[in-house]
Amino acid sequence: MSPFTISVSCAKRTDEVQLGVNSGKTRVCFGNWKYDILLNGVKLLPDGNWEETCSNQDNDCDYLEIELPLTENCTLQRFFLLDHKDKLFLCGDTVMREDELNKPCSLEYETALPLSENLQMLKRSKSGALLFGNQKEKQVCRLFPFFSQTDARVSDEHHFKAVQNGSALFAAFCIDLHPQRFGTDCNWKPLTVGEERQKVSPDGAAAFHFQLGKQDFLLYRSMSAPANRTFFGHNLIDDFCFARFDAKKGVEGLVEVQAED
Repeated sequence: MSPFTISVSCAKRTDEVQLGVNSGKTRVCFGNWKYDILLNGVKLLPDGNWEETCSNQDNDCDYLEIELPLTENCTLQRFFLLDHKDKLFLCGDTVMREDELNKPCSLEYETALPLSENLQMLKRSKSGALLFGNQKEKQVCRLFPFFSQTDARVSDEHHFKAVQNGSALFAAFCIDLHPQRFGTDCNWKPLTVGEERQKVSPDGAAAFHFQLGKQDFLLYRSMSAPANRTFFGHNLIDDFCFARFDAKKGVEGLVEVQAED
């Protein structure tokens, strides 16, 4: 049995999502994962209930995706991924405006991850990784924020904000739960996504390469119509992909969510 567990519950009458993440007996996240989204300066509100859209559990990973309709013809999609072998937890939000791909708009996104109140930030690396610990354990986890746009910032150890000029926005977070990796170098960078030899805009698709010590990973999210795309030498038509990368073995897909026509 994996020493790492996650729990997700959605309140039917509100837009609350209660998130719980445990590393052994240590609580990493617990509470309501809040968000605040503005479209052209207008706050988006829930226009329905959270619904499960995709889930899968296997020996490699547990994956869950839920969706909430918002006002102004928008949708919030949220994913949760637990990589048992690599001791990683990833989660993220995708905000999309339906049928408005060619209309200019501005999206502002702000969120606060429900990190345990017992955690305190110990260090912030040059790459933006945040190292957390508590009184019993000096080091508990490392947190990396990924954004599909350049205008993004970390307000403090809990709050993250991003602005996207376009019809969609992707923001994701990786929590490293492997203590033996906390002292290793960590880096991440956005990748160029191509389609028919043309660069895909940040509100069309986003991809990231991140390195934890000697381990390399890839994260991809499509925010537009299904298409054959390429990033980091990898070709796919998926909506979502999380993979390991090895220079000799290439890309090993761990979670792949196929696009719907």
